Amino acid sequence: MAQQILSDAISTCIAHLDLEAPFALMAMPSSAKANRARGYQHAEILAKQVGQSLGLPRMENGLTHRRRVSDQSGLSALDRAANVVDSFLVSARARNNPVSVVVIDDVVTTGSSMREAVRALRAADIPVLALISAVGTGRQRGADTLDFAIR
Repeated sequence: MAQQILSDAISTCIAHLDLEAPFALMAMPSSAKANRARGYQHAEILAKQVGQSLGLPRMENGLTHRRRVSDQSGLSALDRAANVVDSFLVSARARNNPVSVVVIDDVVTTGSSMREAVRALRAADIPVLALISAVGTGRQRGADTLDFAIR
């Protein structure tokens, strides 16, 4: 039930962004440990539901972890940023099909993971049109929050 509410909210948001096609949806990867604990990849499920709702393609597993990262919960903003430096790998499929993407995440606290994802995608010449999160914790205020623009 909650997943449907979140995917409906994300779908509404994307529909109102008036983005120029073509573009694909790409989920932020969770750590392997988090996926094992949950038994599923939350952001991938959200991206799939949003794609089905809006008739948009999804770049499944377009981003993966290139190395192990620590659980971000409990880390400071600076520690979170250091934890994810150079941690994402853009899949060969995404590199060979460099369509613009909208990145979907389940929870954003400081934006460190999102920033690193944008860096990795740009390094692979994949344009990022938007970053969308189902939930923002609002725990971090000031310069380290997710109030940054995609340039």
